[in-house]
Amino acid sequence: MRFMYPLGLLGLIGIPILIVIYIIKNKYTEQIVPSTYLWTLSEKFLPKKKPITLISGIISLILQIVAVILVSLLISKPVITLPNSAKDYCFILDASGSMNFKTDETTRIEVGKDKIEEIILDSKNGSTFTLIYVGDTSKVVYEELSNKDKALEMLHDLEASGVTVSIDGIIAHVQKYFNENKSLETYFITDKDYTSSNVNVINVSNHETNYAVYDTSTMVDGNNLKVSASIISYENDQKLNIEIYINNELKTTKEVDCVKGVVKDFSTYLDVTEYETLEIKITNSDNLDLDNNEILFNIEKAHEYKTLIVSDRPFYLTTVINSVGNTSIDIVSRENYTSDFNGYSLYIFDSFTPNVLPDDGTVWLFGASTSIENSGFSVQDVIENEEGIEATYPKNSSSIYKTLTNGLLKEQIYLNKYYKYGLYKNFTVLLTHEGNPLIFTGITDMGNREVVFAFDLHDSNIPLLMDYITLSKNLLDYSFPLVLEDSNYICGENVKVNVLSNTDSIRVETPSGNVSYLDISKEFTTFTTTEVGIYKIKVMKNDTESVFDIFVGLPLQEGYSDSTSLSFELTGVKENNYRDGIYDDLIVLFIILVVIYMADWMVYCYEQYQLR
Repeated sequence: MRFMYPLGLLGLIGIPILIVIYIIKNKYTEQIVPSTYLWTLSEKFLPKKKPITLISGIISLILQIVAVILVSLLISKPVITLPNSAKDYCFILDASGSMNFKTDETTRIEVGKDKIEEIILDSKNGSTFTLIYVGDTSKVVYEELSNKDKALEMLHDLEASGVTVSIDGIIAHVQKYFNENKSLETYFITDKDYTSSNVNVINVSNHETNYAVYDTSTMVDGNNLKVSASIISYENDQKLNIEIYINNELKTTKEVDCVKGVVKDFSTYLDVTEYETLEIKITNSDNLDLDNNEILFNIEKAHEYKTLIVSDRPFYLTTVINSVGNTSIDIVSRENYTSDFNGYSLYIFDSFTPNVLPDDGTVWLFGASTSIENSGFSVQDVIENEEGIEATYPKNSSSIYKTLTNGLLKEQIYLNKYYKYGLYKNFTVLLTHEGNPLIFTGITDMGNREVVFAFDLHDSNIPLLMDYITLSKNLLDYSFPLVLEDSNYICGENVKVNVLSNTDSIRVETPSGNVSYLDISKEFTTFTTTEVGIYKIKVMKNDTESVFDIFVGLPLQEGYSDSTSLSFELTGVKENNYRDGIYDDLIVLFIILVVIYMADWMVYCYEQYQLR
């Protein structure tokens, strides 16, 4: 036995104090009686009481001494060592999307947490607990924690995510702990059918019923909208009821016969050609509601663009711009252009150099002959060669370079004149000649996107090539970026958000209400989806707020009640070298102390009222 707080034994000093008090206290008390006769009569009985009277004070003293001893022990907290009885536990909690299955309103992850709680409560004091949470992130919730109450408190705060987790990553994580302690008791709480010889697998699946809809798509077919989707029943053959909503209004209902585990392709036609939101929903009741519906948002409908072309020969440019359906074009001659023109999404200056760059849209410059403030480049020289200047594509592995050159045949390009520019900002160069940039893209000092051609289109063979259309389309997509490139994602995927010119902030709100702000210092930013449902992306630009919705669905494999069985092992031989346990449950001492106080009180009452 040892004491956690040995200074508590100083309370034993109270024992000699009690003895001294007992010795010096007055053993006689003065009582008033109604008559001498009664007093004389009572003396007949006193001899029989005197033996008890003599020891009653000693009994009280003994009880008080024992009480002092127990109080001192309680304060010093004695601990009894139980050799080789406590263990080191490591719990791996699967928090993937399928752990959201419910039975009687209790999710699988709640069942899993209850299993962990049982093990912790049944363990010997002195055991340690490590908890690894594997969901949207893989994190160690606590490590070698011996406080059971704290371990349970932190366990109860965990919730299931909507992502798929990898068993390989889990094994690698746990192997590190097993290498350090071969006596580690490892428990893997999951709903997948895993087996292992040196890991205790607790499967909380109950083969619950589930139906799912996914891969929803639309296509305009004449005056109708064709809606297609995939439907599946995981556990049984079932006739499923389908509802389709357009802009939150019920448009039609259908029945689909599904065979267990077989994907059923479903399609129907609606008498509309456009929509803002479209939802397809399975109304049959099951044990997982996260994959019973899917929502499409028409994000392109929120974007309308205006283009200003400053040119005396705009044919090549208008031909390409008109190929983009969501933009209108205004044309002004070089002579009539002034800096008062504003409100356009794209400004194109064809062989014309403006004195000041617009600050409210993307800028295309063709053959700028003088340096422009805030443009990010300076004009250094003019290079001419009537026999032809051969342009080349540089080697570049950046994602934006790959995007802007995607689909190009990279046909041979020739020029007879271009301007030599010096770049003093970071640009993505798409075409060069002897190291000099011929086509490049980037951001102006005012934060606007910029596309620069160091030559006039009429001084090159580019408009005659097939690559001209593809390159122009890529550059237009770069210039007219949608804030979001898609409206549907799978939980765990990254969402790319384009940062438009003059964007003040981008706010992301998850389905559960968690809010975060994205980095807007670059041309685009990303975030990772971790919840199933509707995310709201709010973009503040020039004091105007635009809200874009996206739907994040559950990964298909998480809809299965059980997965294919898989066996895994931890490398190494398990040992049984446990740590010493401790017994420090002081409830027994408290009970004894209460009994002693009650006994002492009874002796006191007996002495005061029965012996007189």
